[in-house]
Amino acid sequence: MKNIRLLTGIIFLLFTFLVTGQQTWVSFTSDEPQSPEIRIIEQSLSGLQLEIEIPGMYVSQVEANGTVFQQLELLKWQTTSDIGKPELPMINEIIGIPANKKIRVITLETSTVTLENYLIYPFQTPEKDVTGGKSTEFIIDQDFYNKNISYPDINIYVDKPGIWRDVKISGLHLIPFNYNPAQKTLEVITHIKLEIEFHGRDNEVMLNRSKEITNMFFRMYSSSILNFESLGYTKRNRDNSDIKYLIITNTNPLNTIQPLVEWKNRQGFRVEVRIMEPGFNTSEDFKDYISQLYNSDNLEYVLMVGDAYPNGGNTGDPDDVPMYWWQPSGEDGSYSDTWYVCMDGPDDHYADLAIGRLVYDDLAELDLQIQKTLDHYQNPDVSTNWAENSILVAHKENYPSKYTQCKNEIETYNYSLQIPIFEECYGGAGASNQDIIDFVNNTCCGIFNYRGHGSATAFTGWCNFGDFTAAHIAQFTNNDRLFVVFDVCCDNMNIVAFNGDCLCESFMKSPVAAVAINGAIIPSYTIPNHDYDKEMYKAVFDEGIYNIGYVTNFANVVVLNNHGTMGRSNARTYLWLGDAAVEPWTVQPTDLTVTHEPQIFLNLDEFTVTVQGTNGPIEGARVCITNEDMSLYALAFTDASGVAVVQ
Repeated sequence: MKNIRLLTGIIFLLFTFLVTGQQTWVSFTSDEPQSPEIRIIEQSLSGLQLEIEIPGMYVSQVEANGTVFQQLELLKWQTTSDIGKPELPMINEIIGIPANKKIRVITLETSTVTLENYLIYPFQTPEKDVTGGKSTEFIIDQDFYNKNISYPDINIYVDKPGIWRDVKISGLHLIPFNYNPAQKTLEVITHIKLEIEFHGRDNEVMLNRSKEITNMFFRMYSSSILNFESLGYTKRNRDNSDIKYLIITNTNPLNTIQPLVEWKNRQGFRVEVRIMEPGFNTSEDFKDYISQLYNSDNLEYVLMVGDAYPNGGNTGDPDDVPMYWWQPSGEDGSYSDTWYVCMDGPDDHYADLAIGRLVYDDLAELDLQIQKTLDHYQNPDVSTNWAENSILVAHKENYPSKYTQCKNEIETYNYSLQIPIFEECYGGAGASNQDIIDFVNNTCCGIFNYRGHGSATAFTGWCNFGDFTAAHIAQFTNNDRLFVVFDVCCDNMNIVAFNGDCLCESFMKSPVAAVAINGAIIPSYTIPNHDYDKEMYKAVFDEGIYNIGYVTNFANVVVLNNHGTMGRSNARTYLWLGDAAVEPWTVQPTDLTVTHEPQIFLNLDEFTVTVQGTNGPIEGARVCITNEDMSLYALAFTDASGVAVVQ
């Protein structure tokens, strides 16, 4: 392809300024603030062509060490991340690649403008959501800022491909700026046309999986991957009777978990329970077996039943089930369950399966959590629309920016499937721990969300009235209104190092409160956490991904693509307590009308089941037919007319 540059000279413009809060809109082609626009011109299995238009940018004046800098923004929290060097906005997308092809990107044409007298704010040490997690030192590479050079070295690049369960993907990254720090000139690419080619044969990252996938995975990929529609995938409404749900545990809990095993089998997640024993008692043993079932049976879920212990060594408790210490070279280390479900090599961070964990000090605590999981499905409150609510709890720091801003962006997003009823509980606006208690007890919600600082035992300093702790959870009375918690902060999930119940355990070991909770074991990064929080809500209410383990898998793909090493650290440290196949209630629970023939004759090839809701046919309902000994076991999903044909 010929590389054509449409505008090569330096162009000086009179810009339109629109002040929005502390930011100024600098217009290139639009007087009204607009996000960058990406258009697919054509796409096929050979590649795709893209046009990207950048109509303008936001500019903020930031003073540091007595100097005023300009901080730029295209898409919130997406920038270069070289500490001390200019912080330049980026555009990040995910590209799907045919199974064994390589990927390369070619620039076909660009248009640019050049701005003068810009002193670009340097990227600072990344902040973490823990008290003292923000560096007070201002860092600038002054030698770099004195140089007469162009930054960055390259404007467009693609990541090394990876495999995300059924698809091969790569991140596409555009830095539409060239900055000369000595001259203080900023060249902006306002229009670019790209050719992305799939070529040759990739012998290093090879994908060998079926392109016929169930509806949940189809939705997940189509909403994440820019060119998914041209990759040749199709939906299937039937599934096989292979193992879809693996439980790894010890002998003691077997009788206690049996009701959950029976329920998962009835749901259509055929279960295998694997007991720890000599030759099957290390993290590596577990992952080898998970990988085996993933390849042979298309395994979807893993549940660890047992507490985690550090260093891969037994603390003496026979019910412990180890986590893996995951620390890629030069990066933050963390004990992790996510490692178990990343199937494609030691550096793979794209989770291919969903994983959860149940921890307990005695079998009574485990029995309570099992019963809560069953009650969540079988005995929810059906009298009100409680599940349509979602409480947004935000730490008071930098109110109304930072954590509150993250909550506001969740609340104002235009979700395509359902707009939740949001309850604002903002520490900076005067909210208190009692407000949380009153809301949970009087109204409650399907999803409980916290964003802010955390410790092993608290939402730390989130409001002016003290930390939120287990003592407040103990006052909850949401008996038949169990919620899922998106707990986006530091340390609340410290089930490894903390000697006692961490806050996430307190949510789970309460007789009420949460049916599942997602949290971080170690301090996690602030900016990736903002995206993680928002993407979980998009997964549920915009994309219809309800099984919580895949909600976080979906969110992490965005975090990994946007935030590099910081995103990788966050992906390693978050985990679920609870069954990763759980779905939060998001609407008022109602009975379904299910019709089918009263008997199944063994010589029949097909059996038809119709599922209707109060507003008509239900698409995507999971239909499982089985008998007591599971010698008969078949699974299908309803189509748009509410019909499932089970074979």
